[in-house]
Amino acid sequence: MADPVFAADVESFRRFHTVDLPERIAAGNGALAWADVEPLGCLGVRTPAGSWTFVPRDGTVDLVEGEESADTVVGIDLESWLGLISDLDTPPEQRRDDAWTVYERLAGYLVEAARLHTASA
Repeated sequence: MADPVFAADVESFRRFHTVDLPERIAAGNGALAWADVEPLGCLGVRTPAGSWTFVPRDGTVDLVEGEESADTVVGIDLESWLGLISDLDTPPEQRRDDAWTVYERLAGYLVEAARLHTASA
């Protein structure tokens, strides 16, 4: 099966969070991100297409639709979101930090966005 193609739209945002990201979590990437996300609590990401929350639980990260359970919510536009997820599959040799896994990079992005949001508030 070919890799999914995503766009900056509602359907892609939903498919990423209901199909692609759960598959990555099931493959073990949730456990890798847990250490980054757990100290910060539940991190939500809000776009014009909807919101999802990354919940550190039992040594992994669960996805919960919506932001009601989030301790921190970061708002981004769909183009920025698409840039983020497109970068998740950058080959390791082209990444700035080879040690980061797909999920660690996503957690890192959310952590940095949360810090920037807090600093500007």
